[in-house]
Amino acid sequence: MDILIKGMGLPVDRPRVVLIYPNGEVKVSVRFDVGFRTVAKAIEVPPHGRLIDADALKKHMTDLLRHDYVFDEVGCFGLVKDAPTLLEANT
Repeated sequence: MDILIKGMGLPVDRPRVVLIYPNGEVKVSVRFDVGFRTVAKAIEVPPHGRLIDADALKKHMTDLLRHDYVFDEVGCFGLVKDAPTLLEANT
């Protein structure tokens, strides 16, 4: 299983020490001599298939409809198949 740390991005200036507690609380080192501060919440991501940006796909399909695009089953599956992947499958 994977985890997602909501509200935390990758550090941009230097490495960080991260503590993740069983309740999902995430603390990050401020400085080695100062201690840690709570910054985010970790959640478990259940097993899943390929994850895409459904909102972006809906917008793309709406734009196509404005140009008289006719959706059939093959076209819809193709749009989903070609949608950019946000997270690879972890099943």
